[in-house]
Amino acid sequence: MIALLLGILQLVSVTPLPAFERHFDDAVGFSGADGAHSVALPDGRVFWLFGDTFTAEVRGGRRASLDMLRNSGAIQADGRFSFVGEVLPAAGGEDWFWPGDMAVVDGRLYVFLMRIRPDPEGPPGFQFEEAGADLLCVDDPSGDPGAWKHRVVRLGMRLGAACVVAGDWLYAYGIVPGRTDRPLFVARIHRARLAALNPDDWEVWGAGGWARGAPRVLFQDGAPEMSVSRVPGVPGFVAVYTPSGLGPDVMARHADRPEGPWSAPLRLYTAPERGILIYGARAHPEQSTAAGEAIVTYNRNLLDPEAHVTRPEVYRPRALRVRLAWNGQDTSRDPWYERAGNRGDRRSPECR
Repeated sequence: MIALLLGILQLVSVTPLPAFERHFDDAVGFSGADGAHSVALPDGRVFWLFGDTFTAEVRGGRRASLDMLRNSGAIQADGRFSFVGEVLPAAGGEDWFWPGDMAVVDGRLYVFLMRIRPDPEGPPGFQFEEAGADLLCVDDPSGDPGAWKHRVVRLGMRLGAACVVAGDWLYAYGIVPGRTDRPLFVARIHRARLAALNPDDWEVWGAGGWARGAPRVLFQDGAPEMSVSRVPGVPGFVAVYTPSGLGPDVMARHADRPEGPWSAPLRLYTAPERGILIYGARAHPEQSTAAGEAIVTYNRNLLDPEAHVTRPEVYRPRALRVRLAWNGQDTSRDPWYERAGNRGDRRSPECR
């Protein structure tokens, strides 16, 4: 009886999308990246934002060099991707920004930023540390992303692992710092106060509800890059993530509200790759084409930087089409998506 009242999220099928992945293979001036955040813009385009990005050509199965940007962007429109260079501002000093999740609220684009700095004492491949979080606002996200004007504010909490708009609130998720596990928490800000970029306007979900204070842990195996979003035909919210941030499994949890309570994890997929780093699984709700469908990507990486020269196929996102059922009903058979008018030209043909 309890399970029926809470609802049950079930996996129907999962299918790789190699045709969609080729958008990341065939781009001019782009030979690999991680991150792979995306958001629908007010003008109907989709903006993609990546972390560390290789710009070298691939010739004869090798990258010609290891030239790298700290971030890059792409515009998806009419089924095509157009890649641009760095779009995030400099962080100052030795710090740099890696992208977190993004949202559009009242026509403005908000991008959560992870502030990163070098850590020479870290293990190979992890010689960096997170030094905080910032929030970037683009008041007019039209035209070329390279020409966008932005405002940036330092946040008092490490937010941006995921975010979602629900009602009059923007909810943002973060990992509780100073823990060896990856406990997830959530904060929110009213949309009427968001554009002011005042860090004091955020409140967290704690033991006593929404207030300023210590956060309540939502679940223990969160990830610094994930998604919380709606899936057409599924009530509430679905979190898609790599447990604790690193590993081959892609998991999902469900909640009726952004703050939970969250269900037990449901395994969606286990990546078949071996000998490489798997991380950053997340859903892209603007790519969904049917009820019950989630388009998911995950990132792949190598510990040895020089190995990226001879294995140019690795450092590129992989894409999956996931079909979900709710309470045993295959929601993809429900014509909800067509009735709701959610079709749009911004999606790629591979996701239609």
